[in-house]
Amino acid sequence: MNDPFIVNNKTSETVVKSTISRMVKEKKISRIGRGIYCLTGKNVFSPIPDKLAIRTYEAIRKSFPLIKLCVYEGQWISPLLHHLASNQILYIEVEKDATEAVYHFLQNLDLKLRVYYEPDAEIMDKYVDMNEAGIIIKSLISEAPTLKAGNIRISSLEKLLVDIYVDPDFFYLQGGEYFYIIENAQALYHINQSTLLRYASRRGVRDELEKIIADTK
Repeated sequence: MNDPFIVNNKTSETVVKSTISRMVKEKKISRIGRGIYCLTGKNVFSPIPDKLAIRTYEAIRKSFPLIKLCVYEGQWISPLLHHLASNQILYIEVEKDATEAVYHFLQNLDLKLRVYYEPDAEIMDKYVDMNEAGIIIKSLISEAPTLKAGNIRISSLEKLLVDIYVDPDFFYLQGGEYFYIIENAQALYHINQSTLLRYASRRGVRDELEKIIADTK
């Protein structure tokens, strides 16, 4: 029986690539890794920054136009949690050399919010009330995967999942809760596993996260 799509290897590869490209454009499938696709049905992680995030981002960008900058909100994590936990913090990440300057800039910006400079687990536990709006300044890891939300650069889901596992200010979400976060993230959203693991490699936790992802599928 002659298959109209398989004339020779070259033709077959061309047809496959064009078919995949068409199905992605039609949103019938989604790319979740290099050469890996899944049927569309899950959500795309595309949160909308609130007014505080936009205003703060624009103020920093205006005063520090050359630095790399990324923001995200603690409330974006809520849908991933097993135990509901309020998090009203705005996270701002900038290049390491600029963190201190941006910290002092925000302190003088009259936002009427407490600003924390790269707090560790002890500071978070003793002094940071996550039920109240506040700002945490952190270092932005080079080549961290980010997204654009309008004119605002925000964290990708892949970046956020790695940061939650590594960063001391997320200590309360680490351990058993983290497995629920990964499970819920995989159930709710498309996750580009290649992007996640590449960033995990930069943070020195690729093997650990690869195992957690495999165990929670």
